[in-house]
Amino acid sequence: MIPGAKPRFGGFGTLQTTVDVLAARPEVLPPVEFSDSDDEVIRKAFEELRGGLAVDRFLADPALTKRFNSLCRRLGVKQSSANVNRRLLRLRKATGGGRLRPATIRDVHPRLTERIGPAAESAMVKMLVRFGASVDDILADPELGEEYEAFARLVIDDGTALEYRLCALQIRKSRHLSKQDRMLFEELDPVAIVDEFIDLGTIAEPEFAKVPEGDGIVVLCEPSRPLFLSRFRSLIDGAQTLARESVVRGLGGDSVLWDPDTDAIRVRAIEAESLPVGPVQLWELRLISEWRPTFNWPVRPARAA
Repeated sequence: MIPGAKPRFGGFGTLQTTVDVLAARPEVLPPVEFSDSDDEVIRKAFEELRGGLAVDRFLADPALTKRFNSLCRRLGVKQSSANVNRRLLRLRKATGGGRLRPATIRDVHPRLTERIGPAAESAMVKMLVRFGASVDDILADPELGEEYEAFARLVIDDGTALEYRLCALQIRKSRHLSKQDRMLFEELDPVAIVDEFIDLGTIAEPEFAKVPEGDGIVVLCEPSRPLFLSRFRSLIDGAQTLARESVVRGLGGDSVLWDPDTDAIRVRAIEAESLPVGPVQLWELRLISEWRPTFNWPVRPARAA
């Protein structure tokens, strides 16, 4: 049993409730045995190929991961690629294989979430709901990674295999609420800003002339529920990204439960200057936490002290 959010009236919340239930199902993985020698091979193979990269950044690159799995097999590790990669993720924190060396390279991919974030994030949600797959599962299991990428490309087919996985890592990291922000986060009141959102029309007939300049938050919503929201440094770029019919069709393109109606789905935006006290990044987290849009990755709140 886990706590559940307050349901919506009548049948309006059926799909969201189903999503919440499936996403909360426990992860069940078969036990896999690794010997100390296996751990040592995995550690050495990774150190030889990593080039200073962190484990999750390394596994985000399908080409590097394939080389790593091939090397492990040649050196005698008999477990599947997915299990070897999961073992590598565990070796970050523990263990019989010895502690891994610290990463020395931190590459930067600016504005990646603004370019392909809606695709990556909605695909993350679908993977969690359908397969119980975490971001680590997407990185570790080549088959799950390919499924995730296929979901993402339905929405925005404008990234590389590496970029989609890096975007998932960035989104996951951005959804952790720090202890320093916890108190202010709780004080932010989404109800107080509802009337500050500017209606930009429907997906079928967007009104981009109304979009304010500067940064802020853009929301896609049906009459009964929000579908997706995101912060953008340029509201006009964000509105033009989310208001594309191909993006909305991609969100529902693989589902028999939902057929998006472009005449009913509206685009709304609020500029950062219209928000009360608090950074726009924290408002984004607060709205996701409160509104629970269908295709947004959930916020992980900080633990109370």
